[in-house]
Amino acid sequence: MSQMKIALWSLIGLLLVGGATDTLAASVTLAWDAEAGLRYVVFYGTEPGKYTRSVDAKDQHSIVINGLADRQVYYFAIRSYDERGQMSDFSPEVSKLAVESPAPDQKAPSVDAGAAVAARAGGAPKTARGAAPGADAASAPAGYLIGPNDVLSVTFWRDKEMNADAVVVRPDGNITLPLLNDIQAAGLTPAQLRDRILTEAQRYLEDPSPTVAVKEIRSRNVFITGQVDKPGPYPLAGPMTVLQLIAMAGGLKEFADGKNIVVMRSENGRQVAYQVDYKELLKRKNLRQNIDLKPGDTVIVP
Repeated sequence: MSQMKIALWSLIGLLLVGGATDTLAASVTLAWDAEAGLRYVVFYGTEPGKYTRSVDAKDQHSIVINGLADRQVYYFAIRSYDERGQMSDFSPEVSKLAVESPAPDQKAPSVDAGAAVAARAGGAPKTARGAAPGADAASAPAGYLIGPNDVLSVTFWRDKEMNADAVVVRPDGNITLPLLNDIQAAGLTPAQLRDRILTEAQRYLEDPSPTVAVKEIRSRNVFITGQVDKPGPYPLAGPMTVLQLIAMAGGLKEFADGKNIVVMRSENGRQVAYQVDYKELLKRKNLRQNIDLKPGDTVIVP
């Protein structure tokens, strides 16, 4: 978000001065340069760095926030999030004196400050807008289902004592968070888990705003061993072929036997071996050998 370009009239503010009679009749208009594919959440409060409310501006590039105290200074920052709920860092904070609400023909979408919404889940989208510490947007594609041993980050923007930076999903599929009961995480997307955490947290917290990010995928690994530069486990975050795994592992070593690569797979309780001729694949021959890998597969390069 560090490169978010704030329009001159935006976070500096659009003052529409009038004789307000209602102490909560003031408003502030904000605007920013929106980027395609991203949505935005406006955070604000009456103290620097302490944002007690948030408003989801969705894909808009401007917003009118109503219901503010007249002649009260508010502090604002913006975060972007993508379709997976991955959220960026805060933009630079600006302060703004709230004044009487703008006229009804104001074009920007109007949102009552009392209707604060929870920020969307996730770490930072991999754009020039910055990255949240410890979050890897590429590790969890859209629709990814959380599994046992995955490492999650759960963040509450206002209730920081609830934060859990590295929660491991237990073999039973549950996670444990401060104050909350065990929560089933396995089989859910990050967005679904966020909603479940929100439901539980509302029993103890006022207007909680949880976010969930998958920091490490450990439940869906494939393995490669033998004569490659970087043998070991690799997360299966999406479709992956034998050739793609070999490339991720740095390619074959000089004396590797590329004609006799074997993919070991467990099927119906028994081990099945698939032979792969790397040289044929490079010549685009017998491409059926370039099979799609499944979780738990082991590629052996002699």
